[in-house]
Amino acid sequence: MAESQSAHSYGRDVVVVGGCGRAGLPLAVALADGGAAVGIYDASAEAVDMVNAARVPSAGLCSASALKRVIGEERLEASTDPAIVASAEHVIVVIGAPAGEHLGPQGSVIGRALGGCARYLTDGQLLVVRGAGFPGVTAQAEKMIADLGVAVDVAFCPEPVARDPAMTELGGLPQIVASRTARGSERSGALFGRITGDIVLMAPDDAEPGKKGEAPGGTPQRQLRPAARHGATRWVAVMAWMAAGLILFFCYWRLSRTIPATLTGPASRCKRGTCCTATCCWMAGQWGTCRSTPPSCRSTCCWS
Repeated sequence: MAESQSAHSYGRDVVVVGGCGRAGLPLAVALADGGAAVGIYDASAEAVDMVNAARVPSAGLCSASALKRVIGEERLEASTDPAIVASAEHVIVVIGAPAGEHLGPQGSVIGRALGGCARYLTDGQLLVVRGAGFPGVTAQAEKMIADLGVAVDVAFCPEPVARDPAMTELGGLPQIVASRTARGSERSGALFGRITGDIVLMAPDDAEPGKKGEAPGGTPQRQLRPAARHGATRWVAVMAWMAAGLILFFCYWRLSRTIPATLTGPASRCKRGTCCTATCCWMAGQWGTCRSTPPSCRSTCCWS
């Protein structure tokens, strides 16, 4: 069991390993834009220099304005020094899809992705595997942590499938969170809750792709955070307005049937030879009918 967060003092909230790439940079910028203090570890010195200069390494990789904002507010910093991994409570390692069937758990994809920074993992951290993944990716990460002898929680959060991988879409997509422990699920859910209110809790075996690259299966448990509950509140408001509209329509319908009868009752008695304003009227204690008479008057009220 990992030590409590209060036992450590971290300079950052999260470090994204491989954070200057297609999947890493949009996530790092989105987390920083959500208020987190984010670090990036990447082996490419050129990409690191561009990110620190608030320049997007590749066109369309992420929002240029958001990158400039988080760099200007000092919420994001990139580095080629693997020691940066020790500075954050959460460590997200971005992995790509395996190139072949032999790059499964035996291929040590996690170890290669972490590179030389695995030795900087410390007790109490949360390691999040991010990417397309493969069957057994969570177990591989857990085995690596056990071999290192550190008490680190492990979670798998697959990259959501989107038309545009840029951070502009991350906030509108549900984020799958998978861990074998309640603590791992809670911590990773809180982390990704910085960018979306729609968190989907799943078991690691269900969140990982199938043997032939199928989409995650299993029965997800949706965890709506405060940002997502706003949608439910809107639906309640809509239903309340619809109910109020139905009540008003019923009242109008009742009045439309009552008022004509009232106008034609004793309160609207008419005199012989005067113009009628209703189909029939009350006169001298009995009902009279309207008959057409002079051109100047549409009808007159007379005895039935």
